[in-house]
Amino acid sequence: DIKRIVVETYQVAMDITRKFQNDTEDAAKFSLPYCLSAAILFGQVSLRQFQPDVLRNPALHTLATKVEVIESAQATARFPRRQAKISVFMNDGTVYEAQVMDAADTTDVERIKQKFRDATHYIDQQETESVLRSLEKLDQQPDISSLIRYLLLLGHQ
Repeated sequence: DIKRIVVETYQVAMDITRKFQNDTEDAAKFSLPYCLSAAILFGQVSLRQFQPDVLRNPALHTLATKVEVIESAQATARFPRRQAKISVFMNDGTVYEAQVMDAADTTDVERIKQKFRDATHYIDQQETESVLRSLEKLDQQPDISSLIRYLLLLGHQ
């Protein structure tokens, strides 16, 4: 079992995200204790983790109260380059640590596709894949009118 979690990061991130908040989807998105707990419990943080039933999940709430976000002087000095260190202290004395230096807001195509699939889980999978194929060829189209028509049709199903 997890005893506590310490996140060491730069001052700006700490000021904005250090508190546990789950009153609304937007509040939870800016709560490191919430997002970190969701990642641990569900293995990911996607739109699903901000649905009302998850926002009120008792296990997530319990874990989030064990998260402490503190300033790292080194991380603050390096800002705007972003870094964080996470230490997970277990009840048996084991400590797990991970550090990210120079975090970037980049991703790969497969991750973006998966996010799209997660966000469109209510649409038929074949239709979702068809939209993705259309998006991959978007730069070869004279305009986006056919894609817009297709998405509007999906929205009325």
